[in-house]
Amino acid sequence: MFPNRNANQNKLSLLAELNHVSILGRLTRELPAFGLTTKIPVKAFSYTSDSAKPTIHEADNGSGSLLHREFCSKCGSGILEYGAAAANDFRYIMTGTLQDPGALPPKGEFFCAYRDKWMPEVPGIFHKEYLKD
Repeated sequence: MFPNRNANQNKLSLLAELNHVSILGRLTRELPAFGLTTKIPVKAFSYTSDSAKPTIHEADNGSGSLLHREFCSKCGSGILEYGAAAANDFRYIMTGTLQDPGALPPKGEFFCAYRDKWMPEVPGIFHKEYLKD
């Protein structure tokens, strides 16, 4: 079960983001803690199969906000996430689940204040120390 990988990537305004936060690192099992997600409009997202429903997990993201995550119910891979503020508008797809993740390089970095010291800044994209900068 994966998101609809042919979601007309050329016609949508997509935003791939590199996030440096420990809660996302735990999800992506990355060391250091970062993950690459692609922001897509909720109306452009669908699953390819009705028979394999995702496993849903909701929890406080550490700041008092509820974070909704969906995982493959067969293998446990992370598929997407979104917070309450984006619930009606966007989904943040784990970029590695897309058919051609290299076609969507990051356009920005969030939570740069938490970037590991040895990790270089990605050139040519925007950088925010925190989400609301």
